[in-house]
Amino acid sequence: MITIIVVELMIFNNMTILFTFFSGKFRWKYRVSAVFLLALAAHTVLGQDDAGPAKKWNRSSLIAAARNFSSAYLAAQSRSRETRAALAGAQAARFPTLRAASDLSYLTNPPGLKVEAGSLFPGIPPLVPPLPPDDMRFSLSEKTHYKFGLTLEQPVFTWGRIQYSIEAASLGYQAGLIGQVMEERNLCTAIDSHLAALAVLDEIRTIISEQELKARRLIFLSEESYASGFILNTDLLEARLLAAEVNLAGYESREQSARTLLALRNLTGIADLVFDDIELPPAIASNGGENSRRSYTGEDRPALLSRLSQDNDSLKLLELQAQAREKLFDAARGQSLGKPELGLFAELNYSGSRFPFIQSGWNTENEVNLTLTLGIRALLFDGGAMKSGIQQKEEEAVQARLDAGQGRLDLEEYLENTLNELDVSRLRQEYLGLKVEAEQVRKEQAKNTWEAGYGEERTFLAHELAWYTNRIELFREELSALLLTFRLENILGIDYPQEEVHY
Repeated sequence: MITIIVVELMIFNNMTILFTFFSGKFRWKYRVSAVFLLALAAHTVLGQDDAGPAKKWNRSSLIAAARNFSSAYLAAQSRSRETRAALAGAQAARFPTLRAASDLSYLTNPPGLKVEAGSLFPGIPPLVPPLPPDDMRFSLSEKTHYKFGLTLEQPVFTWGRIQYSIEAASLGYQAGLIGQVMEERNLCTAIDSHLAALAVLDEIRTIISEQELKARRLIFLSEESYASGFILNTDLLEARLLAAEVNLAGYESREQSARTLLALRNLTGIADLVFDDIELPPAIASNGGENSRRSYTGEDRPALLSRLSQDNDSLKLLELQAQAREKLFDAARGQSLGKPELGLFAELNYSGSRFPFIQSGWNTENEVNLTLTLGIRALLFDGGAMKSGIQQKEEEAVQARLDAGQGRLDLEEYLENTLNELDVSRLRQEYLGLKVEAEQVRKEQAKNTWEAGYGEERTFLAHELAWYTNRIELFREELSALLLTFRLENILGIDYPQEEVHY
């Protein structure tokens, strides 16, 4: 009621000139305008209801959910933090270490000196008494004893061991960041693939629904014609075979949708994710339509190989790991037998019976001492353990370098095979497109013949079912090419902003 009052006031104010012109029928005109606006509002509300509720999950929200749930992505984040901590630890080795130590002792019987009577001078009785005349005991320390010390150790020369370790840790940290980016890109690729598959399968289900209606009509007509003796049993079996193919295609489509939806649930961790809650991307535009992803051909091979070498995260990761292994090998060589390392040691300590800074007289007896030491340390013999460790680091560096080379070869082979598959898929799409076009022509001819009274509806329905089947095959081939494109762009390091992703 409040909304109607506001609307009436707005109508009255906005339509003053018009009402002045029809001043004799003001109330009648006013009522007509209000009814019209109420009808328009009802149509708008009903139109919104027809459009259905807003989708709960789109590409962005699914990716955000996957980031918070995917164990692979969370593990990549953990490895990145681990490598950052390792780098901080390696850098800390350049700085001095400072240690503090303290010791409190309480002696119930402190050490002392006992002087017996007459031990210094026996005396001449009875004229001169002995010295000392009685037993005497002197305490050499008090019952409490305190020790405090600060020790500083600073490496001076280590044959590059610390620096090489820092460089290796820095390379490992960079590799950890790239690993995290790789896993995030893999998540986006997987979600794009699942969403594209659901969108295409939704289109296919729509086609199959139309196909099922036509198939039931074909079975009905075929059974009637067979009962009347107009067709042979083989014609009836062919009709039933076409209907069975339609039912099988519908079952396969539903099974693929369920499997894809389950994969999306497992990837994002959304247990109650259902098909109707997902905002699907636009359907694939065949033959490079406006919604198509970029098309790659064998002619792009040189440019793609160059981009692969520069932007592929896997190659970057393998290269960084190889360099890190080489740095660790250099660091190990700096610890060879007989190579001395220099270090500076400084120690400030206090040892006395008075608590420093609290009890008076704690610093009156030179009980505070500062010691500076330049130390030299070298390993002379360890039974071959050092040599074995260096050889191990060397072989690890060799293996990492071989893995990097093999990774490059594998990616180049994958790129070559994918481009070949895309070329074949492009030819197959052209072929299927021609089949769809040809079957559509035959379908129209059969329809015209049937409507003109010279043909049968069964023939028209058979051609229409074949036309539907060819369209489904074309959709599936376009989806296959799109998924190949997703994987190709993944290894090429191509990222699409979310507002620019087209399927």
